[in-house]
Amino acid sequence: MIERRIVIRDYILKRGEATIEELAALFPERSTMTIRRDLDFLEEQNYIVRTHGGAKANVIAHLITEDYYADRLSANMSEKEEITTTAMILFREQRAVYIDSGTTAMKLAQLLPDRYYTIITADPNIALELASKRKLPSVMLLGGQVSTKTLSISGAMTTELLGSINIDTAFMCTSGFSLSAGFTSGNGQEAQLKSAVIKKAKKVVMMMDSSKIGKDMLHTFARLDDLDILICENLPSDIRTACEERDIEIL
Repeated sequence: MIERRIVIRDYILKRGEATIEELAALFPERSTMTIRRDLDFLEEQNYIVRTHGGAKANVIAHLITEDYYADRLSANMSEKEEITTTAMILFREQRAVYIDSGTTAMKLAQLLPDRYYTIITADPNIALELASKRKLPSVMLLGGQVSTKTLSISGAMTTELLGSINIDTAFMCTSGFSLSAGFTSGNGQEAQLKSAVIKKAKKVVMMMDSSKIGKDMLHTFARLDDLDILICENLPSDIRTACEERDIEIL
């Protein structure tokens, strides 16, 4: 999605509604016809509903949930391969490492060499993948409620158990990101767990393929200020600038 449409979308979702005149004032170099086409596009994406003379936020846009895990396994695989191969250079033996749930995290687990790591995760599939490696000394699977969509574990029990665990580096994933909303998830309990992990970790690495950019889910669990390292295969210039301003390492 082009940056102008992201700005228009966020403006409407934040305020609830907006007129064509208001939106045109944000982009004086663009015609009202261009703004109308932008609104048509955003309505097709279910972010807004067109009204006479403007648009209003579509409440359904705030109820977007995660795609089913199986549907995401084969999506953007070359990008995930590039991202996780880069992430591997950050692994250190004999450290407590948290690997987040999701298909990008699964790819990272598959690439992890058979060495002495201590891994914590809330993803049963990742725990099984890691447990199949002969030398790996410790795989801790956090307990709690299993999501049928993402196949991850979360909830009050999970967060409580996390409170007694020390994490050196957390390799996190996200379902969506924008400069306005931050890193977002469609599941409230998962968002709470991600936020708790980030607060516990000494170093936070976010693995994000570019398809997540401009996609805002319901629950924000982190902002750029919470990161130490961002790995993304095709980072837009405005996000790169925002990272550089915060001394976030970009890989």
